[in-house]
Amino acid sequence: MSKPLMYFFWPILNVHMSLALADTTLPESTDSEAGAKQVVEESEKEKPGPFEGPSEGDQNGEPVNTSPSPEDNLAAYWATLSDQELQGDIHELQDANKYNAAQDRLDFLVQRNSSPYNRYLWAKNNELLENYELALSEYDSLLESADFDEGWRIDIRYRRGIVLDDIGRHRQAISDFKKVRRSKGVSNLDKQQINLLIGAARINAGRSWCGVWTINRALPSFVDRTEGGWARARARTALMKELIASAESRPIRPGKKIGDDISYRQRWLKEAEAQVVGIFHLREPEYVQKSFVLLIDAYMRFYDEVVQAPPPVEFDAFQRVIYRQKMREQAEPLRYRAKRLAKKALNYANSIAWQGMDRDALYHRNLVIDREDLIP
Repeated sequence: MSKPLMYFFWPILNVHMSLALADTTLPESTDSEAGAKQVVEESEKEKPGPFEGPSEGDQNGEPVNTSPSPEDNLAAYWATLSDQELQGDIHELQDANKYNAAQDRLDFLVQRNSSPYNRYLWAKNNELLENYELALSEYDSLLESADFDEGWRIDIRYRRGIVLDDIGRHRQAISDFKKVRRSKGVSNLDKQQINLLIGAARINAGRSWCGVWTINRALPSFVDRTEGGWARARARTALMKELIASAESRPIRPGKKIGDDISYRQRWLKEAEAQVVGIFHLREPEYVQKSFVLLIDAYMRFYDEVVQAPPPVEFDAFQRVIYRQKMREQAEPLRYRAKRLAKKALNYANSIAWQGMDRDALYHRNLVIDREDLIP
């Protein structure tokens, strides 16, 4: 005789975690480009207005617009600026996360003057745009140049290590970071930032225990919230990946053990959410977005596994149908949590006009989660 159906169900999932992130007020976007030398985005410029007054005509006698294009107007304006003035505009745009607009100016700047420093700025902006191969090629070229002193070489090698790690060449990245750490003139605090990057690269390379140990040893060195924010955010993102991997190391099994499996995964995901909170407070947009994408994906995989968990073998056809319905109902808090995180992340991205692949990934994940509502 089969056991009663409800014997196999566990209490409703308690996944509404008291996360400070949920009530965090996101910063509103600001525009720092003002004044007589205002930097105007190409997308914001007005289209040329209609002709006024007499003009030449085309073969059909229709007026032809011979006024300069917006691109020509911008290039003409940039030509009036010195390299230092253009570099200042570029830094302002990068601080406002407007990397595409910065790249337009850098393309013009390098074409006019391909000095090593301008090429370095060009490579760094391509790195920020996630054009990693372009950035890596230019960094390699600059390291072979004799125009930089050792201080600049340290900075270029540091940035090359970051790119190498991002494209999956983790061992080469670790080698570059170690060379930077051994360089003369690197402060103790800078060495701890480099240790964070080494730890993250070790985790990315699959050396999880060693990477976690390296990061946890370096993190206490930073007392001030603003110190080493970018490196700390990158390291916490790596820790978060490891926590999610630990959560998913135990599959969701059917039957009486399913409740234990779900509780196990919830504990690890709660730890991962704590890392998201830490990353959020560091105010590093790139890693705020990356961490949200990772956590949303983890919750949706969790949701799918619970919904698709096979029913006990002794269930008849009717009991299996009821089982599936109950699984979907009890997994719904997981999907709801993912949806809330996606909304929060998109609001944050929009508030700072963030550009990049992670912002697009968040948008698509939000659409996918919404489509789950349409599945009967």
